Amino acid sequence: MSPLLYDIEMKFKEDWKNHLISLLNEYGYTINPNLSPSDVSIIYFNWRRRVVDITKRKVHVSKEFNCPKKYKYALREIINKIERGFDINPHLSKLIKDVKYNDLLLNDWGIHHLHLSKKYTDSSKKFVDRTKDVLFVKFNQENAYLIQILDHKSFSDQELLKIMHRNWPDIMRRLKIDSLSHSLTNEDIHNIRKNGGNAFIEVEPGVVYMPPGMGLTTARTSTEATRNSHYYMNNLSLFELHMRNNIGSIIREAETNSVYKMPKKLKFVLHIYDTHFKAVEVNTNVVVDLGTL
Repeated sequence: MSPLLYDIEMKFKEDWKNHLISLLNEYGYTINPNLSPSDVSIIYFNWRRRVVDITKRKVHVSKEFNCPKKYKYALREIINKIERGFDINPHLSKLIKDVKYNDLLLNDWGIHHLHLSKKYTDSSKKFVDRTKDVLFVKFNQENAYLIQILDHKSFSDQELLKIMHRNWPDIMRRLKIDSLSHSLTNEDIHNIRKNGGNAFIEVEPGVVYMPPGMGLTTARTSTEATRNSHYYMNNLSLFELHMRNNIGSIIREAETNSVYKMPKKLKFVLHIYDTHFKAVEVNTNVVVDLGTL
C-alpha cells in the first residue's frame, strides 16, 4: 500500500520540549509550557552550562594564585570536593535558582565563580554562606583550573584571561586570532557584555583571544547554549523528515514482524534515553531507532 495513504502525526520538537521541562521540574524549576521548543531548549542548555557536573577532576592551580588566610580551609575543602567528585554546586551563586538567569562571565569567558565558605546557609545544604571574595575557576570534564581569588568587582577583569594564557596556553590556543586594533579596559568589557556584545581580548602585545566561553548573543544569552539548541532543533526536523521519507519501509518491516496491519492513522512520539532517540507509534508500539545526538 502506498505510504501516501497514511496519515502521519509527529511533533518531535514538542516532545523534546516536554522532555526538557520534565528534566528541569525534577530539579525544582517551573517552566512555562507555552514557551516554544526552541526557547525551552535554550533555557535548558544555558542551565546545564551553569551547573557543575559531579565528577572527579584533576585540579590545576595557577602560579599567580593567592589565597587569603581566612579562606584557606574553605579552599582546601573545595579542592577536596573537586578531586573526589563531590557536589560543589552549593558554592555557586544563589542566582542558580533562576533558571533563566544569564551569567555573563560564564557566557563570555567560560569561567565559574565559587563562594569560599564551609558553612551551609541552612539545613537544606543547598548553598554555603556567601563570601566577599570568590574563587574563579575554569572547568572541563576532566580538569579544574583554579585561576585566582578576587572580589565580586572582578568579573570583567582581563587578568583572569591573562593568567589562563600564562599558565595553560594549550587550552587557549584554539581561541587565538591574529591581532586587535586597540586594547580594551575592564570597564569596556563590562559595558560590552551589558549590551549583548562580544570582545576579543589582548592578553599581551600581539596575542589576542576570542571569548573562551564562546560569547554572548545580542539577548545576552550564551552563544554556546543557543548553538546547542539549534543543533537539536535541526536534527529533530531531520528525524521527522527521515520518518516521512522512509515510512513505506518502516510499515513493511513492522508488518513483517507482526501479525497486525498498521493503522491508516499513525502517531509517532519521541522517546529520549539520555542522548539516544527513538520514535514510538502509540497505537502499535512499533519502535524506530533514530540514533544518538
